[in-house]
Amino acid sequence: MADLPVNATPYEQAPLNKQRADKFLLVITPPAIFRNFDLDRIFPNAIQYSVYGTVIPQISVPSVNVGYANQNLKVSSYSRVPYEDISVNFTVDNRFRNYYFIYKWLDILNDDVTGMFAKSDGKAIDTFITPVNGSYKIKQSEEALYMSDFTVFSLDEYNNKVAEFTYTKAFPISLGSLTANYRDPSLYDTTFTFSFSQLYMKLLI
Repeated sequence: MADLPVNATPYEQAPLNKQRADKFLLVITPPAIFRNFDLDRIFPNAIQYSVYGTVIPQISVPSVNVGYANQNLKVSSYSRVPYEDISVNFTVDNRFRNYYFIYKWLDILNDDVTGMFAKSDGKAIDTFITPVNGSYKIKQSEEALYMSDFTVFSLDEYNNKVAEFTYTKAFPISLGSLTANYRDPSLYDTTFTFSFSQLYMKLLI
């Protein structure tokens, strides 16, 4: 058989090698603001959620019309449309720790009692300076304190990470409701929604 051109070389995969819609893992690194709270015993360095729902948003770089000879030529706008907020579904663990992590993040953004940002020890913290060995130094911007990068991994049928999606400057904006039903022994499922600025993808294998 004659050699195929490089761009036509077949890539054989196992019959089971199908991409599954429910194999997504969300990894969140707590933002810097959590250093102001004594939550180390609750939160590890990264929180992991098995998520489902709309995990990857639509990506759009639209065209624009340019008039030419009484007609229209479509060209790229070279402009990316802002991403929609992402809502992901997850199962609440039996100690509510993954739920409480998002709850506390929202509570930091707006304290449930006082309405203050980053209320700590009875008062709002100074988000721009922090004591260091008795002196002070300039800190991160307020946005950098409460934002973090979210990473979504797509898993294959053997739970190997095959693709990585990184959402930059992300933060939660809502946490879904919980409905109790003693006649239904199933686990709690709920939703949280987050905003972000940019999305990067790379293949891992």
